[in-house]
Amino acid sequence: MERVRLMAYRRAGKDNGDARRLRREGKLPAVLYGPGRQEAIAVDAQALQGILESKAGEDTLIDLCINSDPPERCPVRLRTMPTHSASLAPFSADFYRVSIDER
Repeated sequence: MERVRLMAYRRAGKDNGDARRLRREGKLPAVLYGPGRQEAIAVDAQALQGILESKAGEDTLIDLCINSDPPERCPVRLRTMPTHSASLAPFSADFYRVSIDER
């Protein structure tokens, strides 16, 4: 299974105005889900699109590198990515943490 790296940033604002500002900056508002918690993040829209258009496509395991203090790295899968009905541009993304048993 192919693994790729994607940079993510924690975001404080969770309202529509903040999401629109992120999209204008070329970022995609997203949510990172995991056991018992969820975090609001943002990822680079073009980088995510490049991953989805790669050979592995949506079956890619993504190493999400969250730019925080301390930096965090976690394996995730893209769960959903709704698109705008007219332009078909990605509207947001939902990632889900996966546990990797590497033996």
